[in-house]
Formats: sequence, C-alpha cells, structure tokens
Amino acid sequence: ARLSVLESPTPDPVSGNPDFSLSDYTPYETDQERRKREREEAAAARRAEIKARKDFKLALDGAKGTWESDTAQNVSDYSAGLKSWTDFLLRKHEIELKYYTDREDVYKRFNLTEDEDYQELLKKKADYEAEWLKKNAAMKVEEARRLQQTEETQAQMDFHTPGNALYGKEEALQQKLFEIKVRYLKQMQAAYNQASEEWHNYQVQIE
Repeated sequence: ARLSVLESPTPDPVSGNPDFSLSDYTPYETDQERRKREREEAAAARRAEIKARKDFKLALDGAKGTWESDTAQNVSDYSAGLKSWTDFLLRKHEIELKYYTDREDVYKRFNLTEDEDYQELLKKKADYEAEWLKKNAAMKVEEARRLQQTEETQAQMDFHTPGNALYGKEEALQQKLFEIKVRYLKQMQAAYNQASEEWHNYQVQIE
C-alpha cells in the first residue's frame, strides 16, 4: 500500500547523507566579511571586558546614588510643603534628565559609545524627553486655564462692585473677558511647537 503524505518519510537535506542537518551548514564568507566579523567580535569582547570592570560598575553606581539621593530630597521637600506640585514635577524632570546624562558620560568616559547598552540608553532618553514635552505642555495649559479662570472671576466681581471701573458696564466687561481669553489662549499655544496640531488649533481659536 502507498504511504500517505503524513506518513511519508522526510527527505534528507542532502541526498545520500542522512547524518547531515541544516545546522551543519556554514554560509560562504569572503575575506572582507570575515575580517569585519572578527573586528566586531573583538570589539564586543573588549566592551564586555570593560563593563565587567569594577571601576565601570562603581561609576554607574555613583550616578544611580546621586539620582536616588536627589529623588528622596525632592519627595521630602514636597511632603514638607516646601514646594508646589508643579515645582516638584519640574525638579523630578531635572533629576531624571541628569541621571540619563550622567550615565551617558560614564559610557563615553570608558569608550563604550558603540555598546548596545549605550544605544539603548540614548533611545530611552529620547523617548523620555518626548513624553516630558507632552506632560510639560499639559501642565502649562492647565496653569494658564487656572489663571484665566481667576481673572475672569475677578472681572465678574468688579462688574458687580460699586465704585469699580467695570461696575454695571456690560460692554466693558465683555471686552475685558475677551482680552483675558485671547491672552491666555496665546499662553496655551506657546506651550506647543509651532509645527504641532495643538498650536494650529489654538491659532484658529485666537483668530
């Protein structure tokens, strides 16, 4: 009887040599490719040797120690009421950015700028900075809105306060509120890059 497809034996990768497997195959390598591979392997070995050294690890530990100390002080200051939430976040950003920079400097000092860990560090720093720009813009907008609301409330109070220049003057009140709105829209817009969608959305509201 004929074997089915599932029952058929798998043909050998190399006819006549059942002991051969694809894992035994070594692609052809030119002298130039070989020299390049050897250089890369030697460089990787050198980097691994440097990263295993005690002075390199101590340098990274020093950067981490500074980050931990600064972070603890920032949290303590905020908890004690010595700084606002906004100031706490700004200081936190400074500390985080410095930690990235300090580690970059360590890798540079030990000639490890080609190392994959250094490249990953640069990528994480770029991602962090991009995320911070979004958060910082949001904080500036929130602060501007808070101040705008405060000024608008004050203008309404002035409108109802006898003896005030705005008292009972509806047209003057509306002009005042319009000026406040435009001024703070410009502040919110300034929180974003001119090429961003947010910037142009604020421009439409201003115009």
